[in-house]
Amino acid sequence: MNDYRRRFFNMAGLYDSHYPNAEDKELWLRGLRVGCCYANLPEQLIEYSTDEYVKSWSSTIKRPLSFLRIAKDYKIKLGYTQSLFFFVYVVAIKLQIYKPRALRAH
Repeated sequence: MNDYRRRFFNMAGLYDSHYPNAEDKELWLRGLRVGCCYANLPEQLIEYSTDEYVKSWSSTIKRPLSFLRIAKDYKIKLGYTQSLFFFVYVVAIKLQIYKPRALRAH
């Protein structure tokens, strides 16, 4: 593990299982609280594909509920509204009412 990664985890801690399917988002917020800095890299490092990927209803519901808990715990302005919007968005995709542009056939 490189020194930057080790230093980040020493400052922010490890993943918290109290936020199922959103552990990374909570870890990033915790990192901000302890002074970690983030940046976008100019080049793409990985390609992520969702072809044929089907989430269970349990997984579909856990993430927005974790976002609600994060909004409450971190006192995020408009966090509840954003969490509710995200929940409706995810359910619409699950019910195949809406398909994001990134998942549409080109």
